[in-house]
Parts: sequence; C-alpha cells; structure tokens
Amino acid sequence: MGYVASSPGVRMAGVDQLDITFYGVGGHGSTPQITIDPVVMTAQAVLAYQTIVSRNLDPQASAVLSVGSIVVGRDNNVIPDSAVLKLNLRWFTPEVREQMLKRIDEINQGVAIAAGVGADKMPTRLMKGNSGPLINDKALVGRINPALEGLLGKGKVIDQFLGHGLGRLSGSLQAAEHPVCLHAGRRCATRSVCQGTGGWQAVSLRQPQPGFLR
Repeated sequence: MGYVASSPGVRMAGVDQLDITFYGVGGHGSTPQITIDPVVMTAQAVLAYQTIVSRNLDPQASAVLSVGSIVVGRDNNVIPDSAVLKLNLRWFTPEVREQMLKRIDEINQGVAIAAGVGADKMPTRLMKGNSGPLINDKALVGRINPALEGLLGKGKVIDQFLGHGLGRLSGSLQAAEHPVCLHAGRRCATRSVCQGTGGWQAVSLRQPQPGFLR
C-alpha cells in the first residue's frame, strides 16, 4: 500500500434505486393511431430527465440521474401496453433528493397527459432501495489516523482529501446508526500524485478492531 486517504466529512453520495412504469394502450404496429405508445413516452421521459440536474438544480449541488435500463416490448410489429425505466439517483443533501424525485414525477405525469393517458393510468414510481450519504465521523478519523500512520509510515496518511465521490459501496453504511470511517488506499509514487480523486480502493471500518487503536 502506498498512501491512505482518511479524512472526515462526506465521502460518498446517497443513492436511490427506482422503477418508473408507463402505461399505454397496446396494439399492432400497423395501426399506431389507435394505441398510446409507451415506447415513445419512455423516450421522451429519458430526454426530459436529463434537464433535471442541468436546469433544475443549483449548479453548485452535485447530483447524478442515470437511466440504467428500459424494459419494454418484445416484438418488431407490436406496440406494447407498458414500459419500465430503471433509474439510479446520486445526491448529497435531502433537499436535492426531494427536488429530483419531485421533478421526475412531474415529468412522468406531463409526458403521460400529453400522450392522452387517462387519469387512472398515470405512471407509477416504485422505490426499491435507498441509502444516505456516507459521512466519516470526525472523532473516529482522529483515532484511526495515528494508527494508520504508525502502520504505514509518516506522511503516508492524507487527512485532508479534496472532493468526495458519487460512487457507493455495496450495502449501506449509515453514519446516523454507527460512527463510520471509510479509507481509500492507493499505490502511487508521491504524495502529490495521490491527491487526485481517481483510482482509490475503498476500505470501510464500522467498529475498530481490538488492538488496532491505541
């Protein structure tokens, strides 16, 4: 191991996984005029979602909205009656999260109304999983860093690591439940090279191991 970045504060983004289902009226591809096409609705929604971060959020607020999957139809000549969009959100504050969800709902409803969908078949949103931002506990970082420096050598622990990541560890690490400290290790030649934010390998610690902290 070359260097370890271990600093207090927000280190990783909060995350939401959600599915959006559009409901239309299916039919044969030769008679699109008697259908309400969910393929077209999802295409419009995906493009409109891209304006949420770029036009609705404060430019200084970090956030990501990604559409990872579109599940719709199976035949070349059949217009399906529903479509599912699988979304992933990344954010650092509850206010930004709520604004993103609000705009997603508004876009979905607007697209459906414009397509002629009835009030009883408006798009639905299924929240599948959520985790808040990962925040390194300042007191725990202060206890761990001296031990890390004793293990790796003087100057090997970067305790003022600039920036934070929009990535997320698998599983949930909630600072509200337990003190959390996440370290990022990286092999590099000099300390200045290690100040970059890419290429780090994350190691998390919920509870210090016996004998690790002195």
